[in-house]
Amino acid sequence: MIGPKGIASVEIAVNLVRTIEASPEPLLLKEIADAVGFSSSKAYHYLVSLVRSGLLERERGGMRYGLGSFSLQLGLTALARTGTAHLVADAVRALRDEVGHATAFSVWSTRGAVVRHLEESKEALGVSMRLGTVLPLLNSPTTDIFLAWLPDEELKPALAALPQKALPLKKLVAIRQETRQQGGAHASGVRTPSIAGAAAPVFGGRGRLVGALSTLGLVGQFDDRPTSKVSRALHRHARALSDTLATQM
Repeated sequence: MIGPKGIASVEIAVNLVRTIEASPEPLLLKEIADAVGFSSSKAYHYLVSLVRSGLLERERGGMRYGLGSFSLQLGLTALARTGTAHLVADAVRALRDEVGHATAFSVWSTRGAVVRHLEESKEALGVSMRLGTVLPLLNSPTTDIFLAWLPDEELKPALAALPQKALPLKKLVAIRQETRQQGGAHASGVRTPSIAGAAAPVFGGRGRLVGALSTLGLVGQFDDRPTSKVSRALHRHARALSDTLATQM
């Protein structure tokens, strides 16, 4: 029985995305073209549109193609709808219960880091943070996680909203180096004098950044040092969540 007629170009585009998703690393244009049986020029035109849509991204100086931010969002949405979002929620809650401070899990969007899961502390923090809150693009430990581990192409839409020269390349490089070296980000009284915070990366399949696990509290009651008990707990829970999500995504 012949099924309903579809749109061939859509199916071709999906096949290209699947080819890249199945690869353990980003692929060159020729590798993609050979895999789907296209000429490089024909494959390139599809790739341009897929990059514009956010399903793919160009990496490593524009020579290789990998999954883009919209693919990540689709994966996170699917994760939530298949019932595995409770894994993230459980990790956020477990961290809060251990350290006693407010905890959150954030993902990246075209507007910046967005809070997707939140567990409040018993203490009043004096800052407004709730589900759906878009975090500042500067001076935020959570945002620093994304600045450190996301490709430039995924960062551009959100960073374009910043005033010119607000985040020069030299500063971005410094944030990346420091955050990666420490394995996370920490800040105390930078954006809000009374608040200190810390964040750690959470990775999924193929080592791709999925989101940031974070915790924050009042200055004087929250130890944001990289070697503190709070920081060690944060990184332990982030690693455990990464190990779990790597098998789910």
